[in-house]
Amino acid sequence: DQDRRGGGRGDRGGWGVGPGHRVGRGGEHRRDIGGVHHAKGRRAWGHRQAHRGCVRYSWRMPNIRSATRGSGARPAADFLMSDAIVARQPIFDDRQKLVGFELLYRHAEDATSARGATPTVMASTTVVQAVLGIGLERLTEGERVWINLSRDLIVERAWELLDPKAVVLEILEHVEPDADVIAAVTDAKKRGYQIALDDFVWDAKWEPLLQLAHMVKVDVQGRSIEELKPLVAKLKVFNVKLLAERVETDAVRAACAAIGFSLFQGYFYCQPETVTKRDLTAAESSALQLLNLVRNEKTPTQQVEQAIKRDPAMTFKLLRIVNSAAMGFTGIESIPHALRLLGRTQLERWLT
Repeated sequence: DQDRRGGGRGDRGGWGVGPGHRVGRGGEHRRDIGGVHHAKGRRAWGHRQAHRGCVRYSWRMPNIRSATRGSGARPAADFLMSDAIVARQPIFDDRQKLVGFELLYRHAEDATSARGATPTVMASTTVVQAVLGIGLERLTEGERVWINLSRDLIVERAWELLDPKAVVLEILEHVEPDADVIAAVTDAKKRGYQIALDDFVWDAKWEPLLQLAHMVKVDVQGRSIEELKPLVAKLKVFNVKLLAERVETDAVRAACAAIGFSLFQGYFYCQPETVTKRDLTAAESSALQLLNLVRNEKTPTQQVEQAIKRDPAMTFKLLRIVNSAAMGFTGIESIPHALRLLGRTQLERWLT
């Protein structure tokens, strides 16, 4: 994820923002969401403004009103229990039209980059926070979201939880394109999902996935057009759209467009925005806490059992689903027995 690299997303100075927004440490744009509130006005995409020598795009979500309660920072544990946090960065086409957002991991509200967790934890946490904690419709206003997937999430088919009409499955660059990954991605494409390859560097081993991909993302920062041309020529054979990421100036954007890039992302447009939904319902909060435990491979099964037992509604629902005709079991009356039958992967899917 380029968000983790020096000079990547979310680690530079601030940029112009509209009313109802705030700029946090490191200049990253933030918004608090406490529910759906519809307000008057039109989306402000495309309103250009000069800032520190670059052309920026002032962006805001006029149909969601800030609902921050109180002031001051909260303890980290409180965020885990009652807040959903994710960052997003817009993607534009060659006509400067918004076509989607990439969702990025944030471990805390004041974080300005993705650090401190494994790729699988970052990817799975982002999916859970976006889908369960905030909701894709609230987060993106109907635009497609590009969601990073680690190898585990690909082969375990966690993407089945997502609406194929709402997402682009972005395969991270460190995922080895082995037989299991290729089979899962093939299945995803057959089911209507759009596929993107992240931070692409040419290697023949990627050809099976290039045959399946719709988009390929290329980090263009610090690379000359002459250096990019051979890569573009090779990729055109596969009939994929090319996305230039880490675009920081209009000159770079124009040069990339001239050689075949049609999608763009980077500081030239804006930095990532951290979105927070505060005060989840008791059911949402309980599910998120349990998901945090289930996703952590070091969490003992007994701790997961105790967390479920503390929530009578969760206990009832779990036993009901295990004893359903779809699962094929009957007479299951204990949480340990139910967990053994489900396994952690199925439990995570069910919770989400």
